[in-house]
Amino acid sequence: MVNTHLVAPIGAYLERKRIPKVEEILEALQALKPKRLEALNAVEVAERAGDIVVTNSVLLGAVDALGVLPFEEGALRRALEKETPKRYLELNLRAFDMGREEILKR
Repeated sequence: MVNTHLVAPIGAYLERKRIPKVEEILEALQALKPKRLEALNAVEVAERAGDIVVTNSVLLGAVDALGVLPFEEGALRRALEKETPKRYLELNLRAFDMGREEILKR
């Protein structure tokens, strides 16, 4: 699972290092011949969910939809429900569900 919204480390900017384009990163990952490689602009999905701070929840939902992790269905969502403070729970669950949907509709 790859977030296509590139966030380069600050050190790369400070040291004037070349930052690869997302396409280059995806090509390099494809060269490794993964069983499955999905790419998603998780920041864009998080914005639609309500706030970019839930980008990781979008990615978690997307990975959950892939079914590649050794957890029973619903385990990641339950963990998110258990570990997220109540005031942030609704937003995080919405982001998680939207991340899942982005993968499932493909």
